[in-house]
Amino acid sequence: MRSRAQWRADRRGLVLDRGAHFAAREARQRAARRALDRAHLAEMAARIDKAAFTRADMVELIGAQLPVDVPGEPRESIEQMVDAVGVRISAPRRAHEREGHEKYTLNVIMAEEARVFALADERDTRARLDVRSAGWDGLSGDQARAVANIAAAPFLVQPLYAPAGAGKTHSLRALRAGAERCGKEVLVVAPTGKAVDEAMQEGVGDRGLTLAKALHLLDTGELQLHTRTVVVVDEASMVGTQDLRRLLEAATAARVKTVLVGDPYQLAPVKARGGMFEQLCDELPWAQRLSEVWRIRDREERHASLAVRSGHGNRLRKAIGWYRSHDRLHTGDAIAMAADALDAYLADRAAGKDRTHCWSATPGR
Repeated sequence: MRSRAQWRADRRGLVLDRGAHFAAREARQRAARRALDRAHLAEMAARIDKAAFTRADMVELIGAQLPVDVPGEPRESIEQMVDAVGVRISAPRRAHEREGHEKYTLNVIMAEEARVFALADERDTRARLDVRSAGWDGLSGDQARAVANIAAAPFLVQPLYAPAGAGKTHSLRALRAGAERCGKEVLVVAPTGKAVDEAMQEGVGDRGLTLAKALHLLDTGELQLHTRTVVVVDEASMVGTQDLRRLLEAATAARVKTVLVGDPYQLAPVKARGGMFEQLCDELPWAQRLSEVWRIRDREERHASLAVRSGHGNRLRKAIGWYRSHDRLHTGDAIAMAADALDAYLADRAAGKDRTHCWSATPGR
């Protein structure tokens, strides 16, 4: 009793505003009821950063957003919510398969991907570029073929599959020359400022913007696309599906040719659903590919590098055998290998070498 009296007499004591308390409780209860609404469930689930995910991924995502006052037992509620929004895209897990083998997606993800493919079907004859064989000096056979096909195609969305060292920059410069003959400017867009700077230094475009900046300027109306524009998206495999859809919607509405350039084996976008670039390369008949690696001088090493990157079976075994027989394959425990890699990196940096382009380059490629 004495303590209560002291608390009441202390001016620093807590004064309970009962009205505010009940108002806050009512707000939490409204949020809990709204959480059970299917539309809101889909909105919560759409925040996932994977196009295909496990049930555990969705349980974690919805559980983190679930209000504390949701009616019922929380675990049962979460499981019901996952059942309501998840769409299975794999066969049910069999007895010998591990938990997490089953894959799911969402209707909103499938709708967004369908929208990208619908945009990829858009065409306009004004999208053609004036690329001439006189400007193909120094291009390899597959580079010249890819450039010619992209320039002649009326499709507004044009993927170009280009592994590292395949002469992407050389090819894009030829496309830029074709655009200039038509009185068009080339806008280079990339996920990172470094990629934009490198593309501009290589003479790929007339203007460069990061993807985030380009989308912001499009939203505010400060960036206007028109038929005299060609958009080149570098490192397209690192672009999330939502950003890709937004960019393509703006570009196709303006009847602009968009050339998506990248390597599907590159890192996926960070905290954003990706994979659309690889799908477009695989499923669009007019997608172009650069298949030869020019950054490596040795022909056998070129083939071995591509096999290690994307090969399997006997082709991959032969490539590993080539690296082993040429003293390129070193093994050890994780700590020793990490230390060796760091030492080699620091030694090359001290020698003035750029570790982001560590292969020997063929002049002009």
